[in-house]
Amino acid sequence: MFNDMFGSFSSGAIGRLRFVGLTLLLSFGFVLVGMALGAGAGIFENAGGDPETAGAGLGMVALLIMLVTGVAVIVGQLNLVAKRSRDIGWPVLPTVVIYLFFSFIVWFILALVPGQQSTQSA
Repeated sequence: MFNDMFGSFSSGAIGRLRFVGLTLLLSFGFVLVGMALGAGAGIFENAGGDPETAGAGLGMVALLIMLVTGVAVIVGQLNLVAKRSRDIGWPVLPTVVIYLFFSFIVWFILALVPGQQSTQSA
């Protein structure tokens, strides 16, 4: 699973179902991290934490965690798009660049177009 998301960008192919499942898993994980950080901030505020002293530090930590998680999600998504486009037989780099601008449309097309039988791995 992690090899598909964060493995080699220049090789590999994944099937439609695995592509959909892994991209949804990445998105769901990002949402969970955001919800956990929001819940932690709410608990800190209700516990009487002094926002002038500790709030700024916690906000910076939360921002850093969301930034790192966001970069991991973007790298994983782009890797999955590259592997899926390779499975379909499309050129990888133009597909990834187009995905950056029209992500939902390209994701939907990649999820529907069947792969080539000779390179399909999952």
